[in-house]
Amino acid sequence: MSHLHKEDLYFLTPCGKFSLVFNNNKVYILSRNLFILNEFDIQFDFHQQKYDKRYCRGKTSVLWFQKYNSVILNGQIFVQCFDKIYTFGAQNQFAELCRVPDLDLSTYESFYGKLFTINNQLMLANNNKLYTYQQFFTEIRDLNCNYIADWCGVVVFLNENKVCQLLEDYSVKIIGTTNTSTLVVFCGAGTLILQSASGLDLYIVDLVNIQLHKINNTYQPNDTVDQLSLSKIKNSLVIGDFGLQLTTDKLELIGPEFWSQIKEKFIRYHQNKIFAESIQDFFSFDNIIMHQQKKIAQQYDQVKQQMIKITKSQDELKQQFFHLNDKLNMALQLLEQLGSSSGQ
Repeated sequence: MSHLHKEDLYFLTPCGKFSLVFNNNKVYILSRNLFILNEFDIQFDFHQQKYDKRYCRGKTSVLWFQKYNSVILNGQIFVQCFDKIYTFGAQNQFAELCRVPDLDLSTYESFYGKLFTINNQLMLANNNKLYTYQQFFTEIRDLNCNYIADWCGVVVFLNENKVCQLLEDYSVKIIGTTNTSTLVVFCGAGTLILQSASGLDLYIVDLVNIQLHKINNTYQPNDTVDQLSLSKIKNSLVIGDFGLQLTTDKLELIGPEFWSQIKEKFIRYHQNKIFAESIQDFFSFDNIIMHQQKKIAQQYDQVKQQMIKITKSQDELKQQFFHLNDKLNMALQLLEQLGSSSGQ
């Protein structure tokens, strides 16, 4: 993982004993200790827009989480890259399933919609419609949103200055209001962090207890808002069992029991989903072992070829040495003959 930066791990999706991470046009399957078990190429079209340079490295956005997204449902993986949706297909490749329907980037140019699940159904929302998928996406209702966060069955979205929850019957519940326009700072491991446009206030959405908390310098240490701001949030993130997450001290801003609640929610949700079994079925440990054996065999062949080259080089050096030695002996014999001739 040394060749991947922390920014790339913003797109890390924990799934039982494995994790997925996106890095440009590759999808990596990782172990819990972030060892690469397998990798796949995926191709997608990207029409570069005038994005703020703070958010980009090359052509790939590193802070807009919605551009890469994955959902695991009944052992099958669905991957969203920008406006395209892929499934895991034959020959260990991701095959394009469809495009996000009715996508309008004129309103929210950074929002490509979001793939998620409710009631064991694959769902998709763009910035004005909600869809369910069964062979193709079918519109269910209007849904005005400019960001969607989902974690362990909880789906929350932003509608202007309102933070709302999408319930299992597809109705909407307002969790709270921010009283100002906000930017998404981070979403992961049970938390959604929003920053006011002025930069003076932060809002943390608790995705475990479905609550909205306001953080400002009046009631918190003076550097709290600064540390969790868009420009410095990376310093308060670590890689854990739930993907990229806030450090424990930052989670305690919500409450001393919040970290324990996150763990309990995660374990309970994935046990109910029989997650480990479906992931085993999908990835097949035998296939992963075969992949590792293939990589080891390739490495062995590379080492073997290098040894052959070295041995060949040694043989060539030996031949050159013997050849030079013969020439040296001939030269010595010639010198002896010349010496004998001069003595006579």
